[in-house]
Amino acid sequence: MNGEEDLKNYITYFFRPDKNKMELPVNDTLIVEFVVRYDGEVTDVNIIHKVNEEADESAINTIKQMVGWKPGKRKGKTVSVRYELPIVVNY
Repeated sequence: MNGEEDLKNYITYFFRPDKNKMELPVNDTLIVEFVVRYDGEVTDVNIIHKVNEEADESAINTIKQMVGWKPGKRKGKTVSVRYELPIVVNY
């Protein structure tokens, strides 16, 4: 993935909690934290602001399935980077 626009498009397309398992209506923002390692692998996925079990689980699975990240760079070397990503849940 190449930056915020790709990430936004990915989340919009793949984040699909099962509405039948959710307590509706939901209008909140969950926050997921994860690390993109120096080799581009996504690890350490956690929800730091929960919405409900179904949305939280869907967000974790969506983030864990992301592949092809370009790692961060610092002083010309690839480094691991921690992200906090808000995801709006509006069902």
